[in-house]
Amino acid sequence: MTRSDRALIAASAAALVTYGALVVAGSASGSGSHDFTAYWAVTRALLRTGWSGLPHLYDAAFQHRAERGLASPGALPALPFVNPPIVVGLVLAVSWLGSGPGLLVWDGLGLAALVAAAVWLSAPQGLRDPRIAVVLFAGAGVPTLSALGEGQVDLFLPLAVAVAAAGVRRHRWAQVALATAVCSVKPELFLGWLVPATRRSQRWAVGVAAGSLALVAAASALVLGGHGLAAFVALNRSTLTAHFLPTRDSTILGELWSLVGGGTATEVAAAALSLVGLVVMWWGWGRRPPRTPTEWRLALSMTTCGSLLLAPHLLAHDLVLLVVPAAWVARSRFERGQSLWPVVAWTAAIDLAAVWDTNTATATLPVRAVPLVLLAATWACWHALGARSAGSPHPLPAVAVAASGVRLPRT
Repeated sequence: MTRSDRALIAASAAALVTYGALVVAGSASGSGSHDFTAYWAVTRALLRTGWSGLPHLYDAAFQHRAERGLASPGALPALPFVNPPIVVGLVLAVSWLGSGPGLLVWDGLGLAALVAAAVWLSAPQGLRDPRIAVVLFAGAGVPTLSALGEGQVDLFLPLAVAVAAAGVRRHRWAQVALATAVCSVKPELFLGWLVPATRRSQRWAVGVAAGSLALVAAASALVLGGHGLAAFVALNRSTLTAHFLPTRDSTILGELWSLVGGGTATEVAAAALSLVGLVVMWWGWGRRPPRTPTEWRLALSMTTCGSLLLAPHLLAHDLVLLVVPAAWVARSRFERGQSLWPVVAWTAAIDLAAVWDTNTATATLPVRAVPLVLLAATWACWHALGARSAGSPHPLPAVAVAASGVRLPRT
């Protein structure tokens, strides 16, 4: 590990400690509301009402009563709870605490999960692996600060993806099923993963993941009922187009909304462009199918970036998921003897783009920066996949795989 690697680790650690101090200070002052407020309030309300409250989970009146006293008068609910019911199951672990202490414990667990994912994904050679510095830097950026400030569930997603990937490598179906269920807390961020699911590879893992999602969906439908499902859809749509204007989103919809204004036509056009994007990704997978572990990491990095690009709702805190492609690309470049600094530069570009899209001075401009960076990253991964495929058109020999410490995916 070089001096620059240690400097990156020190800078990342300092940033994360600073973020933690800001969260503690904000919690102590009791100022502002955040997404964890909604998580915590509805969970506590359901503990009081029991099963009878579940069908009304997404009713405005229920959330008003749940958040009463947590925000200033006239601002209820402080933030609507729009996540799937599984989030309530996760928040139960800290629901016995008050809102402020609960946020601190929740953020602490989320930060630990994020760091664990960064180390797990990037350091097959131990804690002295130089890739740790790059991926920790990716995990200490603006998206992490935003996620910690909001108490967002996104902090757990990189670890869930890492667990799922390890489960696929080792053929552990329970691991894949559990990680997929956790990822269902933000299903809109994983739409692009439908593409590799249609390819003729890892069918057992696709079946396990589909079964896990079906089980989560069935359980949610059972506890919510028809009224609850209708309220869930209505609340999410109104939140996407009214409560939080799409101009705040770093999405295709946000870009179109900023350029031509809102309305049904804009929503339909954004959905159509997202569908075209999925078709293009499907074509890209078919044109350059991954064969080796390195190619799989590049292909899934392309999928992750493209999936975020096509998401119907994307804010700065959702970008913490980019820790995963940062780790995978760093591993791929390291195995080829290439510099890791382009990954650092890309991470810095994401941070700058997130600041551009959320800053009050630039947020009103009709140009979203994050989609442009995500588009460039998606193309770069696909281009690198093509170069890699051209350089080694056949799978790695078994001895090379054994030496690298990874296993070839089984078909």
